[in-house]
Amino acid sequence: MKWTEISNDPENKRFEVLSAELNKNGFKNQFVPTLLPNEFCKPEFFEVEENCERFRDFLKKIKNEYSQIRVGGFFKEKLDLFSHEYPAELIHIKTFDSMVKDGTRWWPRNQLLHAFVTLLNREIKQVDFLAPILILGANPQSKTVILALIKLGFANFNITDLDASKSRALVQDLSRKFFSVHFEMTEIGYVTQLPSIYSMGINTLSGELDETTKMAIVYFNFLPQGGFWIETFPRATSVLADEAKNFGFHVWMGVDLIASADVHWARSVLNCQLDSARLKESYVNEIF
Repeated sequence: MKWTEISNDPENKRFEVLSAELNKNGFKNQFVPTLLPNEFCKPEFFEVEENCERFRDFLKKIKNEYSQIRVGGFFKEKLDLFSHEYPAELIHIKTFDSMVKDGTRWWPRNQLLHAFVTLLNREIKQVDFLAPILILGANPQSKTVILALIKLGFANFNITDLDASKSRALVQDLSRKFFSVHFEMTEIGYVTQLPSIYSMGINTLSGELDETTKMAIVYFNFLPQGGFWIETFPRATSVLADEAKNFGFHVWMGVDLIASADVHWARSVLNCQLDSARLKESYVNEIF
């Protein structure tokens, strides 16, 4: 099997490691990076329908050449570029991370969504489902995490981002779609004034955090004893994760989540069983 990734911010090393693990487990495969034309790497390019059609023509060629496609970068929010048909669970968030070939048809799927549900089901034994959850970041990653948490029964979310307009827009969007769930936003500078009633804090931002964001979160005043701090993007180091550990909170790093997502993809799409702990170790040793 030959597979690829479509992304303006490709994760070639991650998928090369994953491909090697699949081969070690007897599933013959080859990961081949796709180099996108520069014009396709600019979100504003897709504001013109004619340009969208040019991309769809490009995508047809990719589908003919590869058996499976992973999706990254801002393309995670471009569901309608990839398909006019998608599962009901993606209707509300329209965020995905893979195109799965089933016979002659391709379907968008969100591997991270199922991985997050599985990880939480397995690891969290005692959590107050009525307590609110603080989400750091208003982006495709946060929408996926929120949907996973809603599936598990959580119904109270506070969203913050350095760009308050993004938090506000996401709260308005999700409030229209999930009627029985409470959403609110807090400007990043006011996070330090939140009460310690939150069961989890979840960082969905990629890259290094700016000092304003770090200082707003690093005291973890919103988490009571026994709370959880979860990183969703893998990093070699994280000031917030290190401080959360020092405070005695339960901490998950993003590598746990991406390893779980890739194991889910291998099992559900390729029918290949991978060991999550071993894959995580390979990611840590070879990437982070």
